[in-house]
This record gives sequence, structure tokens and C-alpha cells, in this order.
Amino acid sequence: GVYRGESFATAYRANCFERGRRAAFLKEAGESRQQQQTPMRFFAFDSFSGLPEGPAARQQDYSPGAYACSQDKFTRNIAKLGVNLKDVVAVPGFYDKSLNCETKEKYKLQRAAIVMIDCDLYESTVPVLEFLTDIVVQGTIIIFHDWFRFQGSPKCGEQRACREWLERNPQFELVEFWREGPQTVAFLVNFK
Repeated sequence: GVYRGESFATAYRANCFERGRRAAFLKEAGESRQQQQTPMRFFAFDSFSGLPEGPAARQQDYSPGAYACSQDKFTRNIAKLGVNLKDVVAVPGFYDKSLNCETKEKYKLQRAAIVMIDCDLYESTVPVLEFLTDIVVQGTIIIFHDWFRFQGSPKCGEQRACREWLERNPQFELVEFWREGPQTVAFLVNFK
């Protein structure tokens, strides 16, 4: 999820800064401009109508429609925060409908460099991880924004969905990379 776009814009700016540093290094090393830059696209997957119906809807913070932000408002917000909209592809829809083979084919999604999963709920995280199964590579960074929701219980939310995904995909292991704040954990994908 991308909600209002603040985290999306932060990730975008961080990537631009890092790409600038890498380009300067390669230029100094004598690499051509073509060798320096690989086009990177930023995808924003969100319902843009808030959270779906589901078991977690019983909790006040997770009622259907909570965290809604229209696609137009999201786009305006990230533009104000310095994101070049030419680099952004917004894919609207609930994950169980929008994260599919047709989406991968339409956008030629073959490899994911960095993935930020910010959907709090188990029911939303499951289709995200299934979608990623064949596009994560050695070293892909997966960031779970709400890893410690539900009082940190591994039986709930993003932790439960991730554990089950790893059980179904024993070729992967996740190596903790960093933590930020009380909720966010990033992992590197490692192939066994």
C-alpha cells in the first residue's frame, strides 16, 4: 500500500540520491553513461479505496475503507514531494485482483530490486508475497512496514504471511538487513 505517498516519496528520493552517487563513481572510473544507468521504475500498488473487508475489520484501525487515499491525491502528493511522475506506475485495485500474471506481463516485471510491503493485514500480505515469488532475486530487499503490528505476534499480520510464504518456498531465506522505528524491518532475499 502507498496511502498518501510519504514513504513512497522518501524511498524514491533515497534511490535517486544513491543512483547519483553510483553514477558519479562510474563516471570517475571511466564507464560510459549507458553503462552507468539502468532505467528504474517505481510501482505503487494500492486499492486507493482503503482496506478491504476481512477478519481484521473487527478492529477499529482496520475497518473497511480505513487508510483510503484516492489515486489522484496520491499522485499530487508525491509530485509535491519531488517524485518525477514519469518514473511511477500506479496499479489500482485490491491485491487479490491486481497482483497477477497479466500485471507482470503488462509491465514486463521480471526482477524486483526493493519491495516495500505496507499492508498491515495477513489477508493483504499473502497475495503480495505470492506475486513476488518469481521476481525476487538474490539480494532483493523486502521491507515490511508493519512487521511488529498485533503486539509483534508471529501468528498475525505480515509475520504470519511471510512465515507461510517461506514454508511454501524453501528455496528462499530472508536475512535481516535493518530496522527502522518500532514497526519496520527489512530483509535481504537469499537463495539457499
